Amino acid sequence: MHQTLSTSLSAMYDLGFALFHLTFWRWFKWPRSLEKSGRLNQGITQTLNVMLSYVFVVYAVSLGLAAAPIRGPLALAGSGFWLLRAIAQPVLFARTRLSWVMVAVFALGAGLHAIAYVDSVKVSVEVPSSTKPLS
Repeated sequence: MHQTLSTSLSAMYDLGFALFHLTFWRWFKWPRSLEKSGRLNQGITQTLNVMLSYVFVVYAVSLGLAAAPIRGPLALAGSGFWLLRAIAQPVLFARTRLSWVMVAVFALGAGLHAIAYVDSVKVSVEVPSSTKPLS
C-alpha cells in the first residue's frame, strides 16, 4: 500500500473535524442551549453530531488504509463532501467574517481530498517493477 502525503493530510483533516464536532457540547453549552428547539430537535441535533463525528473517524481510517484503486473514489467523495459544505456555509449561516473563514477551511478540505484523488489515480496506474515484462 502506497500512502501519499495528500492522503495522510486528508485523513488528519477529517479526524480533526471529528474532534472539533465533539467539542460542540462545551462550546455551544449543549444540551441546555438546545432546549428552546424542543426535545425532539435537541435529540436529533446531538445524535447527528455524534454520528457525523463517527463517520469522520471511519472515513479517515478507511482513506488511510484503502488501496489506491479504492482510495481514489473515497477521496473524490470527500472532496465533494467538503465542497458541498463550503457552499452550504453562506447559504445556511450568517455571512459573518467567521463564516467566510469557515468557507475557506471547508474549501481547503475539498482541495486536500481532490489532491489525494489525483495522487491515488497516479499511484493506481503505475506498474510495479515486479510486474514489468522482462526485456
